[in-house]
Amino acid sequence: MSQFHLINLWIPFVFISCTVFSQQPDSAVYKVEKNGLIFQRYVQMYEQPQTCEVKPPGFVAPKAYSTHYTIIRKSDEKLLLNVTGETYFKNSKEIAGDPIVKDIDFDGVLDLWIPAPEKKGYKFYSFNHSLDSFEMNFLSKLYDLKIDTEKQQATGYTYDYEFYGGAPVSKTEYVLQGKNLPVVKKQIIPLN
Repeated sequence: MSQFHLINLWIPFVFISCTVFSQQPDSAVYKVEKNGLIFQRYVQMYEQPQTCEVKPPGFVAPKAYSTHYTIIRKSDEKLLLNVTGETYFKNSKEIAGDPIVKDIDFDGVLDLWIPAPEKKGYKFYSFNHSLDSFEMNFLSKLYDLKIDTEKQQATGYTYDYEFYGGAPVSKTEYVLQGKNLPVVKKQIIPLN
C-alpha cells in the first residue's frame, strides 16, 4: 500500500504546494486456458486522485477499476500480447469476470475481445501468423459492427476526417467475409 499526501507549507516568502493522492491497490486475476493459450485479465482497483481540500467526516475517495490483458502460449511460455484494457469509474458487474475469447475472424484461432465503452463495442485482438503474436483486428475500428456467423460475414463503417477534430467528411461502409475476414466490399459515402 502506498500513500501520498498533499503538502502545503507556508514559509516566509516561499509557498510550496504539491498534489498527491492515496492509492490502495486491490486486484484480481481472471484466466481462461483454451487451445494451448492462456488469456489473462488483471483488474486493479484504486482510489482516484484527490485535491488537498478538507473533506467532510466519513468521506471515502471514489474508486476506479483498470484492466490489463496478456496472452501467453503454454508450449513455450511466449508472451503473445500485453495491452491495457478498459477503465471503469463505477462499480458494475462487468468489472469481475474472465476475459472474453471467441473466434471473431473465422480462422480457427481464438481472439481476445476487450470491451471498449467509448465506442459501445469491443477491441478485437487476432493472431497474426507472420508476426507470431496477437494484434488489433481491423474490426476494432468499425462502428455498428454486425457479425453473421453463418455467412462468416461482418459489416460496419468508419468515419473519414479532413482535419483532426473537425466533423467527418465521409463515411466508409465495409463488408468483410470469409476466413480472416478480408474486405470484399467498400463504399465511401460523402456526408456534406
